[in-house]
Amino acid sequence: MAHIDRRNRGGTIRYVARYVDPAGRERSKSFTRKADAQKYLTEVEAAKLKGIWVDPKHGRTLFRDWHAEWWPTLFPALAIASCIVAINLIADALQSVASE
Repeated sequence: MAHIDRRNRGGTIRYVARYVDPAGRERSKSFTRKADAQKYLTEVEAAKLKGIWVDPKHGRTLFRDWHAEWWPTLFPALAIASCIVAINLIADALQSVASE
């Protein structure tokens, strides 16, 4: 369950919002105001319930790394799409020959 810890480091008060992500890993983020920590936890819990929670470390992924992972997955989809188009063209050609 999500909770907020109050920390006093050298006279500075920080509020640490802690929660468990969908994978079961505990995560935390600190704030200077308790209200900000509570708002953050509310948003995180709502995102988890809606199924739209995104791992914060994905925000640090470089475009080149994402592209290198994504680009190879594009070609199988294009190959399937081009096969479907080719099959439809052949079917249309056979249908026109059969109707003559």
